[in-house]
Formats: sequence, C-alpha cells, structure tokens
Amino acid sequence: MKTGEKLTLTDIFTTKDLSVQIPIIQRDYAQGRNNKKSIRNEFLTVLFNALQDDKIVDLDFVYGYLENAKFIPLDGQQRLTTLFLLHYYLAVKDEKFDSFKTIFQQENLSKFTYKTRHSSRSFFDNLTSNGEVVLNDDIIISKLLKDQKWYFYEWENDPTVAGALTMLDAIEEKFKNSSGYFEKLVNNKLISFEFLNLDEYNLSDDLYIKMNARGKSLTSFENFKARFESIIESVDSDLRKEFVNSIDTTWCDLFWGLSKEYTPEKPAVDQLFLNYFSFITGLLFNKDEEIASNNEYDFNNFEIISLIYSSKENLKFLIDSLNLISASKDNVKEINLFFDNIFTNEADKNKVNIFEEETNLLTKLLFSFSSITHLDRFLLYSIIEFHLKFDYQKLTINNEIIELSRLVRNFVVDINQKGNDNSRDDVVPNIRFSNYPEIVGFIDKIISEKPFDQFDYNTSSSSYRKEFVQREIAKINYINLNPQFREAIQLLENHPNLKGNLSSFDLILQSNLDITNVANNFVELWKTVETNDILRCLLSYGDYSVHVGKCYFGALWYFGNKNKWERIFYANDKLPTILLDLFTDIESVKQKTVKTALQKLKKKEVDEEWRKLFINYPKMLISDTNIYSFRDEKYYKIDALDKYTLRGYHTNSFVNAVLHDSKLLSSNKIKNNGWEVDTNESVIQLKNSAYMTPVNDGWFISHSTKDIMNSLNGLSFKELDKKGILITPSKKENIIEVAIIFLNNYYK
Repeated sequence: MKTGEKLTLTDIFTTKDLSVQIPIIQRDYAQGRNNKKSIRNEFLTVLFNALQDDKIVDLDFVYGYLENAKFIPLDGQQRLTTLFLLHYYLAVKDEKFDSFKTIFQQENLSKFTYKTRHSSRSFFDNLTSNGEVVLNDDIIISKLLKDQKWYFYEWENDPTVAGALTMLDAIEEKFKNSSGYFEKLVNNKLISFEFLNLDEYNLSDDLYIKMNARGKSLTSFENFKARFESIIESVDSDLRKEFVNSIDTTWCDLFWGLSKEYTPEKPAVDQLFLNYFSFITGLLFNKDEEIASNNEYDFNNFEIISLIYSSKENLKFLIDSLNLISASKDNVKEINLFFDNIFTNEADKNKVNIFEEETNLLTKLLFSFSSITHLDRFLLYSIIEFHLKFDYQKLTINNEIIELSRLVRNFVVDINQKGNDNSRDDVVPNIRFSNYPEIVGFIDKIISEKPFDQFDYNTSSSSYRKEFVQREIAKINYINLNPQFREAIQLLENHPNLKGNLSSFDLILQSNLDITNVANNFVELWKTVETNDILRCLLSYGDYSVHVGKCYFGALWYFGNKNKWERIFYANDKLPTILLDLFTDIESVKQKTVKTALQKLKKKEVDEEWRKLFINYPKMLISDTNIYSFRDEKYYKIDALDKYTLRGYHTNSFVNAVLHDSKLLSSNKIKNNGWEVDTNESVIQLKNSAYMTPVNDGWFISHSTKDIMNSLNGLSFKELDKKGILITPSKKENIIEVAIIFLNNYYK
C-alpha cells in the first residue's frame, strides 16, 4: 500500500490481498464500551448516512506498516474494527454471509484479528467462520451470538469481545431496517481511509507512540472530523479542502506546540482542537438569536453542529480564526507575547486588567475549558473579529486592540448582579446565554466604528445597556479633552475595586483636581491602609454604606471589606461627594504618603452619633463581613454579623466596643463575649443572671440589686416601672463611656 492511497476495508483483503492484525501495543477495542455510547452513535450515524444517501465519506488516515502479508495498524484500530463488525452484521442481515467469508476468512481463520489476547483472536475467528445467525426482532444479536455453541462465556471478561458485542447491538439498532447495504458497502467504495504506510519512512512503533501522544488515537476527535468534513463538503468543497489540509498541518503544529509547552508530560492535541471548536461553535450558536431560541445547545449533537455550519459565513469564521492564531512562525512564543502585552491581573495603566489569575485567554480556553468565563469568551471573540474584519494576517499588538479590549471588558463586567442571599457583599456576573446576541451585536458595532476613542453609541439604533454606554462616552470625551489623564483613567479602571466603573468619580472628573494624583492616591490608599481605617476615614466624610437587604433585627448595611469594595463603588449616589472631599483634602495637606496625609487631615465634625462612635472606637468594627443590622428607631441597636444572615453569630457593636476597650478594668470578670446566635439579643452578662444591653436611650440593666445600685454613682439613670434600670449617656460621657464607668464600679 502506498502512502495517501484511498482504500476501503475490503480493498485491504481483496485488492491488496492482506490480512489485518491489531498489534499487542494497541489498547482493547474501546468504541463498544458502555461509556462510549455517544462516540458509537456519532460514528454509526456517519456510516449509515453514507450508505443511505450514497455519499462518499473519508475517515481520515490510518497509520501502520506491512509485515508478512499483514497490515499492522498503529492508529485507526477503532474505526477498522467497527467497519469489520458492520460488514459482518450487514452480511448476516442481507443473507450474504458466504460473500463475507470469502472476503474475511482464510483457512477457517479470520483475516481480521487481534494479537492482544487469545480470547479476542478466537472470537473473531468464530465470528467469521460460524457467525451466521438468524436475526430475531425480539432477541438482540449479542444474545444470539452468546447462545451459539462456539461461544465461551469466559470471553465476556475480554474487553475487546465485550466491546464488539455492544457495538453489534448498536449497529443492529441503527441498521435493522436497512436492506442491500452489504453490497453497497463492499462494491460502491462509499467509505474509505487514506493509508499511511510507515515502511516508506522506515518508522514503526516509535512514531506511533509520538502520534498517540499527539492525540491521534482519540476516537471522539476522529469521529468529529469525519462528520464535520462531510458538513463542510455539503456547503463548500473548497473550504473542505482548506480544512482538511490545515487541520493536519499548520493548525496541528500550533496545538502540538502549545501542548508541548504547557502539558509536555501528557500532550492531548485532539482535545485542544475540540475545546477550540466547542468555543467557536457555542459562540456562533448563542449569537444567532433565531437558532438559540429554537434549539438547545449541545456540542455532542451533530444536528446542532450541522445547523450552525450550514452557514458558509460561520464556516469561514471558524477556519479564518484558526488560520489567524496559527499564522506566526513561532506560534507559542508570539501567542504568549500577544496576551502578555494586552492583559494583566494588576492595576497596570498600560494593559487591560481582567481580574483573574490567568491572562492568556487562548491557553485558558484550550487547557482549562470548563473554567472559561463569559468575559473570556467575549474578549476572545472581539480579538478574533477585530483581526478578521481589518484583514490582519496574524495576532497583532497595537493600541487599538488594547482600547477595544478595555471597552469590551468594561461593558461585560458591568452586566452584573449586586449581591444575593448567599453573598450580599459581592458583585457577581449576571450574563445569560440569551444575552449573547445583543452583547455580540454591541461588540460588532464597537469594532465597526473604530477608532475606539471616537466611539459614539448615539449613532446606533440599539438601546442595549444605554446607561453604561453613556458613561463610557463621557469617559471617552473626558480623555479626548484631557489626554494627559488617559493613563490615570485607565489605572482607575484597572483597579479591582472599580473594574471599569468610575461612576463614583463623576464629581472628581468635573473638578479641578489632578486626576493623575487622584488615581495614584486611590491605588496607594487601598494598598497601604488597613480596611477598617479606610472605612472609618470614609465615615468621617459621610454615611456611604449600601443597603444590602434585611434580617430579623432590621435593615442590613454594608460598609466595604478587604478585596470586596465593588459593592460600595457600584451605584452609590453618596460616594461621589465623599470621594471628592477626601481626595481634595489629601491633596491639600501635601504629604509624601497617603497614610501620613490621613493622619494630618483636620478632624471632621460628625453629626450622627453612631458614625462618631464608629470612627472613634475601632472595636465597633468587629464584623468579618462589615455588614451591620440597624433597627428602625433603635439608635443603639446596631449588630455586626459574622455571616450574611442572623442565623450565624452576631454581636451588638456597642457591646463589643465596651468589652474590648482598654479602659475596662474588669474585662476578665465578665463571663461572656457578647456574641449570640439566631435572634438572641447581644448582652453583657453580669452577676447572678443579670445583664445589660443597649436600647433606644442607653443601657438597659435587667436587675436593680444593691450592688448594681451602688455602682451607679455619678451616672445618669432611672428606675423603670417594671424591674430594671436605664443608664443614659450624658454630655460628658457617651454610651460606651457610661457602660465602662458602670462596669468598673460594679466589679471593683
């Protein structure tokens, strides 16, 4: 056999007068395994359609060498075995078993055999010699064969035999209503392979091992290619030729190079192909509103694949995108360089922060397909579409692609949900696949209207997320008027607290402040100052907290937390004024560091008592979440939550501040720490089951025993009608100070 020669399975046994022997180094027959049902069905559908529609199907290369009138396949055993079993079944069904034996039997032995196990060889020998059975609609063919005298039940422990029987049942299910297909299969040359004779290269098993490492033996990919090529052929034969040529040359070189770079111990080229195809196919499916609304996406469903790629435009997009990413001479190096120069995971003013550890989106797609996000998909799409639309021949780094990526990043990240029951302090993505047509349409519009620094949404007839776009236009206009601040704006956008949304800086951008100084001070503030110190600093300028729900004890308010400030900076109408005042003051004191600047700031007059106490008593900020419940009209009923609901632990902020104050001399005598669960009130436990807890006007003490009464000297209090005492703050002492005075007296 000559390399590249197209042959059918029967050609090997007749025209070439060879037998086929699966070598020991090959694995067992796998297409018949129970967990390979989808692979079986896909491959059998290809074969069935070829015979039903008289359509020629090329099942790709089969690699091997010749030895003593035997063809030894080193790759392709799965396809060859399935085809052999199909010949057998159709011969039985069409009552052509004698013809089958003439082709596949010699001296009562099968010319198609496995060298792997004696049981495998015996099974194929008997199937070829004695396998003529009478098919029965009520009994599957595997059971008919197992009931034959020549069948040994020990063979069921042989994976190849078990797989062959399972495949025969699947073939029967697919072809049971066929007629005359055996003659078609043998005579019409509808199903063929291209054979690669390794003898011509003086190579054998060593090359097979390399090919196997490159993923060549992955049957699911072979099936995919075979079926996909038939789809392309029906759309455009020239595109099929390009696909067939490129997938085994330039594209294969790309994925092989990436595989060697990132997973040298276990290269899996076929899986990289499938991951890329799945990405492009899913994108094309979801961007087509008509297809997506009437079908459920499943990459393993070839009806969906056929529907998508019946469009020549979609086929060209797939092929052109592969040509694009594989165009460079040093693919791996240039791909890495491209993504390294575009994306970052830091607050870098010259790149686009995508706020995740992996910034090479292509390798993330190929090697960690299940972890790719909507943002990853849209950024990759915009990069590909930009290059193809403007006829770039390879991935190219320039300011336009960075600016496009920045706009797309801002747009996609802005589609979010601000908190939920499980994570009230988070801003999480809120993109659904049903949003894809509008999002892709918006990206296409951005690309079509470059240069991007002149993008004007108002020229569009679409109204999708117009509020966001108006904000982007305002930023673009600001940068065009103040080009010296471009890098400062991009530095702010890249900060993980902001993620492209600068709505809290609206007043600053309208002021005379130097935005470069503001951006640098902002980055330094959140990098060098402790979270609770930032919180207290902001509170000195105003109440900026965000309402995030309610619980048994009242409304829940979030104040910001380490690495979780987005919820504060998104849609907060109180923050622009606070930030303007803060950064104006920081700039006015002219210190070398933000930290020292904060220390030099003039103390603010604060009207609200709770804010004043939060600022002056750091221990009031005890919550791990910085979510606090405020009860309606109950001024001192502010509880810190350690989780997102009161089903977890909580403590009253004033109780906690008292118990942790350095002026409290009796802390070691107090038996509780103020934390409670569920709806239990947070209290300070006193002696003999007495307790004290904050109420509307001060501290309620549950008992009026002699030692309690004696501890009230110098304090403002009153006895209540019912048992108990109310201690109230005075002009001299606030609510925390009066509690400390009482407790120090009580435990003296």
